Amino acid sequence: MPSEQRFLLLVNVTPRHDTIRWAICCNPSDADAYNLLGVVLEQQENFSAAEAQYRRAMEIDPGLVKAHYNLGIVLVKQGKPEEARV
Repeated sequence: MPSEQRFLLLVNVTPRHDTIRWAICCNPSDADAYNLLGVVLEQQENFSAAEAQYRRAMEIDPGLVKAHYNLGIVLVKQGKPEEARV
């Protein structure tokens, strides 16, 4: 199994800030890592920080559908449903 797949398996089992931030440091252009960090922050109800991570993921990869979806959800949770509309 390639090291990237092993790392993703580890993150999917136990997502932690430090592990995800390490992945971002190793590859700052990894939109999936920013999206995953957003998911972890959203689960911790840190919605504004999650929003920032989803937006960063979308800057890197505008076609990353899951980041668009996650951003919409977190905007609604923050009481910003109009911003969630495309």
